[in-house]
Amino acid sequence: MQWKISVFLLVAMLCLAFTGAAAAEDVKCCWEKPCGTEVEQCDQETVFSLYDLTDAQIVTTSDGYYYLDADPNDGGAVSVDDIRLTRFHNKYPPNTQVGPTDQDNGDAFTVVNEANLTYADLNANGVYDATDGVVLDINGDSVINQGPAGSIGGDILLTDLPATDVYEVVEEVDTATGESHAVANLVMEKGELGNAWDWVTLSHDAKDTALTTLPVSVPSYKYVDADDSDHYNTGDKVYVKVSNLAAIDQTVQENAVTIGDVRLFIPDNDPCIPDCGTKVLQGDHDATYVLNGFSSERQDVASSTCNDEPYLAYYTQGELGDGIPTEVYVDMDANGVVSLGDVRLTNVSTNYPPNSKVVPSNRFDIGHELAPMGENNPVTGNNVGDADLKYVETDGQAYTGSYTYSLGDAVYINANNAQNTLEQQIVNRGDIRLVEVEVSGVTYAAWSVVEAGDEDDGTPFTGNVGGGAADEEANYDFADLAGYIDTDANGYWSCPDKLYVQQLDMLDDYPINNAVVTVGDLRLYVPFNDPISPWNGMTEAPWHTVEDDNAYEVVWPDCGTKVTMCELDAEFALSTPVFTNYGEAGEAGIKYSERDGDTGFGVMDNAYIDMDGNDVVSTGDIRLTDVSVNGEWFYYNNTKVGDQHEGDKGHALLPGNASEAIDIRLSDRDLLGVVPVGDINTVDQSETPENFSVRIFDNDCSGGWSCVDALYLDVNDDHTSDDFFVTHGDIRLFIKPDLICDEEEPQEPPVTPDYNQFDADEDGEISETELSNAITAYYDGDIGESELSEIIDFFYLGGAGYL
Repeated sequence: MQWKISVFLLVAMLCLAFTGAAAAEDVKCCWEKPCGTEVEQCDQETVFSLYDLTDAQIVTTSDGYYYLDADPNDGGAVSVDDIRLTRFHNKYPPNTQVGPTDQDNGDAFTVVNEANLTYADLNANGVYDATDGVVLDINGDSVINQGPAGSIGGDILLTDLPATDVYEVVEEVDTATGESHAVANLVMEKGELGNAWDWVTLSHDAKDTALTTLPVSVPSYKYVDADDSDHYNTGDKVYVKVSNLAAIDQTVQENAVTIGDVRLFIPDNDPCIPDCGTKVLQGDHDATYVLNGFSSERQDVASSTCNDEPYLAYYTQGELGDGIPTEVYVDMDANGVVSLGDVRLTNVSTNYPPNSKVVPSNRFDIGHELAPMGENNPVTGNNVGDADLKYVETDGQAYTGSYTYSLGDAVYINANNAQNTLEQQIVNRGDIRLVEVEVSGVTYAAWSVVEAGDEDDGTPFTGNVGGGAADEEANYDFADLAGYIDTDANGYWSCPDKLYVQQLDMLDDYPINNAVVTVGDLRLYVPFNDPISPWNGMTEAPWHTVEDDNAYEVVWPDCGTKVTMCELDAEFALSTPVFTNYGEAGEAGIKYSERDGDTGFGVMDNAYIDMDGNDVVSTGDIRLTDVSVNGEWFYYNNTKVGDQHEGDKGHALLPGNASEAIDIRLSDRDLLGVVPVGDINTVDQSETPENFSVRIFDNDCSGGWSCVDALYLDVNDDHTSDDFFVTHGDIRLFIKPDLICDEEEPQEPPVTPDYNQFDADEDGEISETELSNAITAYYDGDIGESELSEIIDFFYLGGAGYL
């Protein structure tokens, strides 16, 4: 049989066609900027890393105005880059940084110790979520009020109240059929009780609203270092960082902008970030899609406050027989019955399709007992902990000599543990395809169930999703592989959340891959695609409205698909360093091939990244300069040495950190121009403090260095929390040329129509008067016979015109 290498080939061929792109940003399935360029904040791959404003505090001046004091060493006075939380007289508005010549710069202040970050739980669900408005409770009394007598105002709204539209999910019954379904009804509009930066007075609509302490990180105020200065200053963005104890990796959660955070200061007219006084929501450019976890078995989630441990479960009411499951679910709360929030992975009778979540109106299956996949099953006989998710190697991506689960591989729920005569686990009747699979020209949809005689029936599984050979027990069970985006920021699995099966990094080469949505993760449930979800087909994010100036469509990619680099939910996670500075002999690093016979790097010598550290030009190495060999071969920089015969393969490579290689560190030839010089006064460059690192972006999640992967150069600074993300200031050191977006064709200047000299009104037609003028010119000898004949022809064209 012939498997179609669907996803991988799409990536390798510029990813020309993917569904589910988000209209929130014009995301393209290629790099918008070429190698040798610096990543900027509005670029598609940027992750917004946060750094602590360690001693930031709320202060007030004698005039009664409030500020976030960002500098603890300012001598008790308002200073440059402090943030105004209220207006200053009628001169400066809130959400502005204090400038060096501003009137309030230097005003003495007192610390407001009782001030407290709070939220108004207007949807009454008992937890903080994306809809709740955030309020600075000035006196800490947990009620919105106008402040003491004589004050200008009291508490300060940091977002609209509520911050987003508030919906209530209710059951509606079709009177004609008796069928019921869940719908989301709007019960309160965004800003109905007040707007961001309102300074509450006696007549304010939100007065007397109860407040609850906001769950925040420590410290609660953090900033994005917009100018890479290593410290907070003018133009940096400031956020209130909300905690999320269910996140898989608390370090990543605390040090990146995530859903539910509050924008406290955003410079005016920022080109890619919504205004200050707003919440970070799905689809926003600054949102990082961290995953919340379920299982405490994995060491990396042991410290998080996890939800219940879900597992694959079933009941059999269909016609496959032999005990093969026909109704398969993810039992999200692990309670052994079909209950609210569980996810269907197959059709359930004729009532509910796969990729649907159980909601209160689903009376046909709710309450039905479930058995864990394999338990009490006469065919499978396996226990709960056995592998239920397996894959078939279809994209040919090999790493360290063995096949690995990667982007293009087909994924199944192994429902029956069937074996062939070689005792290999095989795809068999009853297994469930979790992605679209094409074999021998036949395409099977995601969520389809394998039937006897299908083209993939009998194909041996390659391995377990999560590691290990198909015939061995998996390293992780379903709860370890699963993670969800907390779309409504309420800290638990709920209606609008999205469920993923992770492509785990088994070797810890990519330290944060398992904490965020990355290339290769599989979308197992997306409410936008759920035909019975109240959010089905909603093209606005659930909490953006068309009346909102910042509203935009957020169309999430389909369930039953894997994440690719071009899509809304992909985070650009990076590997541990391939090398730092220029590297050493015998290790990966920047090296050169001595071609002109001189000592050191000369104009005829060629520079490379020696990816495998073998000190010779070999497959997978990167050319940093244009390469000419004996006048017969020529290769451009930013090309990868292939596995065929190439003219420079086998050339010896010398390390760029050697004392005689100083010229390579000073060179700005081709891509060497973006590599930091380092300390040129140090004889042995290896003794230089690490001032840059080079890391891999694994574009096909193969785990190795493959043809579509990219390299980023990170100039080391005082911040380490962003080392494993692509952030602004990083350098694109290698991007496969075929994966760089084509630049727009230059627009030709408008062409002036070539009007005939007798077309006096220049309308493209010859009138009787204009023809008469031409005849007169002919008898006067000003034009010839052929010219007159052409004008006569133009006249007979009439309204069609001659242009």
